[in-house]
Amino acid sequence: MAPICDLSDQRLLLLPDKLFSVGVNRQIVTLNLRRNSLQFRPSNQIQNTLLGWLDDIERLRSLRSLNIADNSLYHFPIAVTHLSNLTELILSGNRISYIPKQIAELIK
Repeated sequence: MAPICDLSDQRLLLLPDKLFSVGVNRQIVTLNLRRNSLQFRPSNQIQNTLLGWLDDIERLRSLRSLNIADNSLYHFPIAVTHLSNLTELILSGNRISYIPKQIAELIK
């Protein structure tokens, strides 16, 4: 997988397993997930080890640019605040009404 990964317009509910393969997750610098239907891990499945929920995005530590626009998200994906290399976050076209103060952790 190249440093740029475009998974836009794929009707994804979950992130593909290959994103979390050893080595691959350290190579991806730009990830475009625009116009999908990504989901958060349900609160009753916190112990679920299945990867692919939007919450698992924090495992992609090398990300510098993340586009999750137009996913009909209602909640800010707090997991992105753990992406210390992130310099670009595109959230437009979602229904997020609250940005948590943890977003300040991304400011360098």
